[in-house]
Amino acid sequence: MSALVTTAEAVDQRLLPYSETTLRISRTTGILGGVAAPPFIKIGAKVLYDADDLEAWKSQFKKRCHTSGGDVNGGS
Repeated sequence: MSALVTTAEAVDQRLLPYSETTLRISRTTGILGGVAAPPFIKIGAKVLYDADDLEAWKSQFKKRCHTSGGDVNGGS
């Protein structure tokens, strides 16, 4: 397990590209960015995320230059 971060820290450190409100809602709905929300730990009223879990969650999204998935340089 890596460092545990609060919701505010995850947003401030740009570990996730979402607002605190969006992350709070995702904990209720279970959905964030159209997929299952990242796991979190709740200790009393405090919500924490494992920084490694956030990185793993983000890695499921591939960076694309455009939606067609083709070569952006005009090649085949």
